[in-house]
Amino acid sequence: MRSFSRGEESLGAIDNIYRHQITLASHIHFTSSELYCKRVIELIGSSQGVYNVGSIALDKINKSSLISENDFRTKYNIPEKEFILITIHPETKNIDSNEVFAEEIYKAAFELIKGFHLVITMPNSDTKGSIFRNMWKKLKSEFPTDVSLIENFGSENYYAAMQYAKLLLGNSSSGIIEAATFNKYVVNIGDRQKGRARSLNTIDVDFDYKDILFKVKEIIPKGEFKGNNEYFQENSIQKVINIIKDYDGF
Repeated sequence: MRSFSRGEESLGAIDNIYRHQITLASHIHFTSSELYCKRVIELIGSSQGVYNVGSIALDKINKSSLISENDFRTKYNIPEKEFILITIHPETKNIDSNEVFAEEIYKAAFELIKGFHLVITMPNSDTKGSIFRNMWKKLKSEFPTDVSLIENFGSENYYAAMQYAKLLLGNSSSGIIEAATFNKYVVNIGDRQKGRARSLNTIDVDFDYKDILFKVKEIIPKGEFKGNNEYFQENSIQKVINIIKDYDGF
């Protein structure tokens, strides 16, 4: 059995226990950063079959061509105004606090609308996701021309959204893993992604609307992020193929 993205942690979600169980059951482990490589080695007690190859998602992005900004905006009816891309999922280990978290996000979004269009991807089906879904619908009803609610971009169009956004805001793994490849800063909120390796484009804040607004205002003058992506390696997919072809540990 082969496992990808091993050694990762997301302490605000319940994924960890399943992720580690898969790691323990696998023979080959592909990790997306040096930090995760060390975690897998510690977890299984051996370096045999553990390979740090970088993120295969980034390899795919590197080989993709995105639609133009004009076509993207036309497709999703996004006006010619700088926009912030927002992706918020519920925290599944601290579920009782999600209503409070939603209130803080709403207050922050209410203020951000004064300077930006908001492109918001709707939350997943995790427990309490409906709290955030209903909150975004309320915001849209109050500011119909300033908010775009997107049920599902699909990967290619989501990458385009990251490319053309001013910055990313939320608690999605896409902010942690992919955003640096698009030279974007990320305001990462809460604990959902706690434990993951960070590139220097990631700024962590609590679910506090004043802190969120402060960090956004701090980031805006920086423009594009010019640093490296912690998760990127050249030709990750080909590395995986070569390792599997040559592996003799079964």
